[in-house]
Amino acid sequence: GLQPVVRAKHVLIETKQQSALEIASLQIGVDILSSLVHAQLQPGRLLIDGMSLKVREGLAGWQLNGWPLAHSGSPTSLSWLVPVAFLNQTLQVKHLTLQLYPLSKPPILLNNIQGVLMNRWGQHRLRLEGILAEKKPSRVVLGIEGILDPAHVMQSSGRLYGAVESLNLAKWLAGILPINIKTGTLTTEFWGEIASGRLSAVQ
Repeated sequence: GLQPVVRAKHVLIETKQQSALEIASLQIGVDILSSLVHAQLQPGRLLIDGMSLKVREGLAGWQLNGWPLAHSGSPTSLSWLVPVAFLNQTLQVKHLTLQLYPLSKPPILLNNIQGVLMNRWGQHRLRLEGILAEKKPSRVVLGIEGILDPAHVMQSSGRLYGAVESLNLAKWLAGILPINIKTGTLTTEFWGEIASGRLSAVQ
């Protein structure tokens, strides 16, 4: 349908205490016809170009750029971002950097993440691709197609596809296998089924 687009640069989302998200370029499309039918604003296409995310696990839960991700009821929680993202007909991200800091595991850095999340009458299609930053960078691809509901995760279902290229086996299998792997890389693809919010039937 008809979708006028609002464009903005250097968008900053913050609280009184600190800034959380800085977006280099943001485009928001509004579906006019759908908005008239539903008598309320209906988002269409959302494009985020250039953003750095730092996700850290703490004793109180996960934080995104210093803001809580859990549904804590706090006005500084960013838990509202996920369902808002799923409302859009198309959500596209470019040039995204993700730094992931699990509590008791080595940090993970993904660069140049490109992705698209499409929503067609409750059926979602997600594709993400990025570069795993290591001495020898690895390409990572993830795709999901099905019914994805962030508010009711255990009701999600669908199919999953993933692939990695040149993954450092010595780093990622350390402590998992009873043998010591000093060198080697892995290039592989895998498929799986998602039922009741859980991954099953991986091959």
